[in-house]
Amino acid sequence: MTQVRYILLVAALLMAQAGAVYAAGVAVNEDGALPDASAMLDVKNTAKGFLPPRMTAAQRAAISAPATGLVVYQTDGTAGLYSYNGSAWVQVGAGSVTSVSGTAPVSVANGTTTPAISMAKSTGSVDGYLAATDFATFAAKGGGSVTSVSGTAPISVANGTTTPAITLGTVGVANGGTGTTTGSITGTSALTFTAGGSNQNVTVTPSGTGYTLLNGNVGIGTQWPSSKLSVLGDGASGGANFMSYWSSGGTIIKLGRFRGTSGALSGLLSGDLIGSISADSGLNDMFSFTNTSINFYSEENYSDGVAGSRITFATTNNGTNSLTEKMRITNAGKVGIGTILPNHELEVNGTFAARVAINAQTASYTLAAIDNNKFITMDSTGAMTLTLPLNASVGIPVGFQCTIAQKNTGTVTISSSATMITTATTRAFKAKGSAVTIIKTGTDEWMLFGDMN
Repeated sequence: MTQVRYILLVAALLMAQAGAVYAAGVAVNEDGALPDASAMLDVKNTAKGFLPPRMTAAQRAAISAPATGLVVYQTDGTAGLYSYNGSAWVQVGAGSVTSVSGTAPVSVANGTTTPAISMAKSTGSVDGYLAATDFATFAAKGGGSVTSVSGTAPISVANGTTTPAITLGTVGVANGGTGTTTGSITGTSALTFTAGGSNQNVTVTPSGTGYTLLNGNVGIGTQWPSSKLSVLGDGASGGANFMSYWSSGGTIIKLGRFRGTSGALSGLLSGDLIGSISADSGLNDMFSFTNTSINFYSEENYSDGVAGSRITFATTNNGTNSLTEKMRITNAGKVGIGTILPNHELEVNGTFAARVAINAQTASYTLAAIDNNKFITMDSTGAMTLTLPLNASVGIPVGFQCTIAQKNTGTVTISSSATMITTATTRAFKAKGSAVTIIKTGTDEWMLFGDMN
């Protein structure tokens, strides 16, 4: 009993001392710092927190006459920190909207926890989205009309009042336009079309039955076309291919010419050049040398149903740069080589060499059309027959001729059901080395002359 009284006495003395020493405030820390002057209790620690009293909801409710601002931590139910506000315990940090109201033009329906807020439209006398006075101003603006319209090039305005007609004039190429009102592109300098991307085409496609028209000289692969169409390329790609898809004919290349003008054409006169196909060369991509040409000329004055013509062929001799005509085909089909006035189907002004084709036979033989102008040898020690066929069996044209020669000791005899005109009686060759010329002079008529018995 005496020991208990001693302990109580010591505790009372300590508490009295604490009240005297810490009347200005209490500091709880580990570094000996004094409490803040504004705080009765200043707790400081960087590794520990403040632990308020913990209790259940029932224990919290059993606190008698709690002071306003009393704080506890509820451990069950909706756990959390609770504070007494003088009339009820409320959870610290929790709350909700309980009432919403508004003044015109804002209105609130069901203004409690789930309010519906709206703003009315304005009218001429009631505020809403706009003030009533502003509504009247905007309404007046919306009810107006266009009274005048004007434009600057390329925009033009006709009847520029309440019913204007607005048109877009020429837009320059530099501004993304075509340069004219017709869709044509007109520039102040050279125009270049370059496809973008990689290996893209540049395509010009007319509409409907329209045409793709290129005026002036056109150059493909060259910047200096010397004619209406100039094509220049490297290697095998330097040529031009003309192809057609046509079931009833092939590709046609036409050369044409008229006299007069495009609006008043007239026929050619005799001697006019109709067209020319030439092979040219030079020291640069401007072809300055014409090496070979095929030329087409008129042979008379042209009119309806009258259009005689001739063809000439010209080449350039070595060591010169001048074309000279070497051959021509007249309007009558006569061919002249070295002469401009051939009087026969083939006329050569100069020397020429001809090789005779030989058809060597070792047995009896019947003439064929391919033997025309050939030298046929009959080479056998036994007798042989050369047959001249009827036209019904072998169609050999009139004018056919060939020469037959007996090359060995075997006698050659000419036989035919057709008419044979000759001075010989047996139509048998005389001996080895004999030769006979045969000419077909009619449908089934042959003329024979030579070394026959």
